[in-house]
Amino acid sequence: MDKNKKASIEIELDASGMQKQLEELKDILSNFEFTSFEGGADHFFGLLLSNLSTMCDDIILSNGSFATMTDGSLKFIQCLNFGLKFELLTSALRADKSNLDIFDILTHT
Repeated sequence: MDKNKKASIEIELDASGMQKQLEELKDILSNFEFTSFEGGADHFFGLLLSNLSTMCDDIILSNGSFATMTDGSLKFIQCLNFGLKFELLTSALRADKSNLDIFDILTHT
């Protein structure tokens, strides 16, 4: 028996959770009436884009699982989700759709 036998390991990243979160954000934003900002839409979108960038720095790994394949190799599946920054952003958007300062909370965490 060869004690130096190499094992194959496959790593898979599952971003379906992030896709669901982005759909949720899209649904929230679709409820906005940007004409009510009286010219503040550019400022709003600037803040939103800045916070989307911040959100991308806050990706969490969750629900990792191993599976042994029929050929003896290992497969590791790691789920990805946006973290606290996403939750703060969506909560702020739901709470106060007209206040452009809702994003201040994101810059202080």
